[in-house]
Amino acid sequence: MLPHDPFALAATTPAFEPAARRVLELHGSRVELCWIPTRSRRAGRAHAARPPFPPCRAEQILDQESLWSADGVALTPNIHPFAARHLLLWSQTPRREPDGAFLRCGFEMAERSEGTLLLNSIGAAASIPWLHGHLLGEKLDYLERLPTEPVDAMLGPEVDVRRIGAPFPAFLLAVSGPIEAVAPAVEDLLRRRTTPAFSLVYTAGRAFVMPRSIETPAPDFPQALGSAELWGRWCFEEESAFAAANPESLDRALRRAGLAT
Repeated sequence: MLPHDPFALAATTPAFEPAARRVLELHGSRVELCWIPTRSRRAGRAHAARPPFPPCRAEQILDQESLWSADGVALTPNIHPFAARHLLLWSQTPRREPDGAFLRCGFEMAERSEGTLLLNSIGAAASIPWLHGHLLGEKLDYLERLPTEPVDAMLGPEVDVRRIGAPFPAFLLAVSGPIEAVAPAVEDLLRRRTTPAFSLVYTAGRAFVMPRSIETPAPDFPQALGSAELWGRWCFEEESAFAAANPESLDRALRRAGLAT
């Protein structure tokens, strides 16, 4: 059985304390920029010099930090948070791709906590090659404010599939409906994708799925761009990049990280 309030399991977790914040208008919506220098200390973070076969810390994290576990999944704190309430949802077995059961668990936890689930693959900002998602106890409205258009994705009658339209600069699908239908539909999309990498955001009853082309769209965003940025919170490790960012550079970063619309 899932915990009623996942965040109640973590009495003390590291505080989310950005060194600075900015808000920008982007694509007719709003995004938040945060300078978080502590995130540069993450073990295994994606960068140009990352080795191809680093040690995997997932087993150690699961063994020493688990707050709750059941049915093959576990929750741990995130020691480098980018949200005020931030947990990690892990598969307890070594795997990379989420199945419908993992997605349904994460989506239901996000709904129960009125929050958000973020998921990246390797090649789209994941720092550890072991399936895990970010469970955040908050929502942002960036994606909710973007225009959509219907699309036939052959995912069944129980889900509504829409493509995020211009001015969003990359291919992005939104899938909505009951969780028991959305979870297998998203699993189907991820299984059928032709790109190695993806980013996924589940918030306010919709799953946003973005096929990925490159991990780091430098110079416009000089680090791995992931689901946090897609969600609407751009997390900068370096002050200079944080200060220089503008709507044009963020738009170009999304365009390069995704596929052409």
